[in-house]
Amino acid sequence: MEKIGYVTWGNAAQVRSFQDFAHLLDNMLYLRELDRHDLGAYAAIVIRDTIDCVALRAHARQLNDYVRNGGVLIVFSIRDTENIIDVVDLKWQPVNARDWLWWTRPNPYLEVRQPEPRHPICDAISLADMNWHWMGALEKHPEVEHILTLDDDSLSLFMDFQNLEGRGRLMVTTLDPPGHNGERFMPATTRFLEAFYPWLNRELGIDRERRTLSLTYVRALDSTWDWEPPGLAETFEGTGISLRYHGLYDLDDAVLRHSDFIYIPNNTDEIFLRSRAANFLAYLERGGHLMLSSQPAIAWLPFMSTFAASGAAARSKRPAYPNLSWGLCDCHRAQRLLPQRFVAEAR
Repeated sequence: MEKIGYVTWGNAAQVRSFQDFAHLLDNMLYLRELDRHDLGAYAAIVIRDTIDCVALRAHARQLNDYVRNGGVLIVFSIRDTENIIDVVDLKWQPVNARDWLWWTRPNPYLEVRQPEPRHPICDAISLADMNWHWMGALEKHPEVEHILTLDDDSLSLFMDFQNLEGRGRLMVTTLDPPGHNGERFMPATTRFLEAFYPWLNRELGIDRERRTLSLTYVRALDSTWDWEPPGLAETFEGTGISLRYHGLYDLDDAVLRHSDFIYIPNNTDEIFLRSRAANFLAYLERGGHLMLSSQPAIAWLPFMSTFAASGAAARSKRPAYPNLSWGLCDCHRAQRLLPQRFVAEAR
């Protein structure tokens, strides 16, 4: 469930640029609603250029905390970067290309270079595909890998801060490829992104080719029908769904993050589940699918009701999450077939 979030304030070029590479990204996050999102659910956050910096500054603490908690933040050219980002000390200088029309000259030359030793990203993005212009430059920093600098090595245009506080990472550049790509202006910017996003996915270990979904069956009661229901594994053979069993009391955030589906059978520990309600809510917010075969005596999620024999009472509260399946059943056949049916519908 590792993801890449793309922050936009709604500009058409920004949205179009996201749509161009949606197969390599995950969610478009609206800047004015950024505080509604748990950035910790994302392996990386991309902030594109030409954004409302006043609105962005209001979320500076959230973004810096994300890096301090181990997140990867990629910042394309934005005004006032040095006052919004505080996980490192950035100093911006108003230095731009000497000739904005350099490519129209008889011997075109732009005063930039990929310094040695070259950053690994340079194997994916050539110098030619980093050449158009830039929006100011950053003073060089002793604790950074420089990806692109001025040809005299005086200032940096693309920097990679690795292993920051909390093992976070910051990549910051004064290049502006998303905007120009979305405007359909400057082909080099499109080539840049065509190489950058696949590189970012590889760097994060995200495999977009994965077709297998994972379902975790939560074991709570050591009985024949509850610990490993007969026939359950056979129902998923050849479906492209990977079934695994995991103990309830060992169910940690790592398991939740790597499970597309979580199935909790009827015989379970509702007191313990109540103590982990926040984890399950976060799992649902991230897009996970939770299946409960339950006759609850404890409403351990905020939108649940306790079991009642009356049909009207049992339906008094409906789940607020569309990716939650809540079945009032304890039959052995349902224990075996319900997970498969729900997965098929979710697909």
